[in-house]
Amino acid sequence: MKKMFIAASAVGAAIAGLVLYYQRKNKPENKMIDAAKDAYQTINNGLGNLERPAHHTMG
Repeated sequence: MKKMFIAASAVGAAIAGLVLYYQRKNKPENKMIDAAKDAYQTINNGLGNLERPAHHTMG
């Protein structure tokens, strides 16, 4: 029983290590993609605000 607990703990620690490794490996890509999406949305929102509303154009 004790050997089975030690083996299960070792396997669990190895799996947890792999999960953390892959999360940290992919993190910079995710930040770059999120920043690009945010910049795109900001530009789109800003372009819509450049035009004056129609009721102000005639005085």
